[in-house]
Amino acid sequence: RANITHQQLYTIENKELGTILEELASAIALQRYRFFVDRQQEQEEAGKNHNLRHSLARIVTDICRGYSKVVSGMMRMEGNTTTTTATTFHTTNKSVFQQCIPGPGCLELLSKCASHPSVVIRSIVLPIVTPVLASEIGLATQWL
Repeated sequence: RANITHQQLYTIENKELGTILEELASAIALQRYRFFVDRQQEQEEAGKNHNLRHSLARIVTDICRGYSKVVSGMMRMEGNTTTTTATTFHTTNKSVFQQCIPGPGCLELLSKCASHPSVVIRSIVLPIVTPVLASEIGLATQWL
């Protein structure tokens, strides 16, 4: 049995979880092309894909929450720089946007969810989108 401290084990688990979340985020980000926002298309499909959109909104929100926890855990444990196999996190310089959203694909999917006509789908992503838009003025302007 190896002599690994609790702190080392926590760091290793955090890095592995970060890698898994990055892979999952890139896979779910590809699903953004299946998420239609066009109202004409929405009426034609008459809720046929509502469950798909609802599921995508929940998945991307949960990925962002998990990613945020991993990044904040890395900030607490190491302070300066933490490296995973996929990305190098410079944790002390991360904005709220970088701490919450794992990549541009997830951001686009969140944007589509936030502008969806269904209040249910918009309310799912609201807890993630609100702090990001509050901290990133340019992003808020772009979304308008």
